[in-house]
Amino acid sequence: MKKLYGSLENRLLEGNIIEVKIGMGVTEMYYTDREPYTIVEIPDKKHIIVRQCNARRIDYNGMSEDQNYEYSEQEKENYDTNDECWNIGISDRREKEIKKYNLGRNEKVLTLTKKGYKEIGRSNGWYIGKRMKYYDYSF
Repeated sequence: MKKLYGSLENRLLEGNIIEVKIGMGVTEMYYTDREPYTIVEIPDKKHIIVRQCNARRIDYNGMSEDQNYEYSEQEKENYDTNDECWNIGISDRREKEIKKYNLGRNEKVLTLTKKGYKEIGRSNGWYIGKRMKYYDYSF
């Protein structure tokens, strides 16, 4: 039996397969934390490119579970591939993706699988259709 990690809510949200469009919100789900992204390119039927969004907290609830954010787009942060050290600390798989899709530092490629969109080589879940940010102060 496969061992699942993360919250029940994450398990229920991930794996949704819907029609994707440029500009649509996407959420990367860690164990409890969440990070917002936007779809910026759809190179083919099996891949989407997402870029991380800025998230600014707009509530005054302090270190609580009740968090509200406002989201804004980030500009693409290009790699300086003319610098001979640009790829230090980057896996071979990531380097190939960067070159193939001309990715920025704040962009990721998601691949469509039977269980929804996934970042190859990572176990985080992805929710397509909404931007969400959450920081769990209990860790």
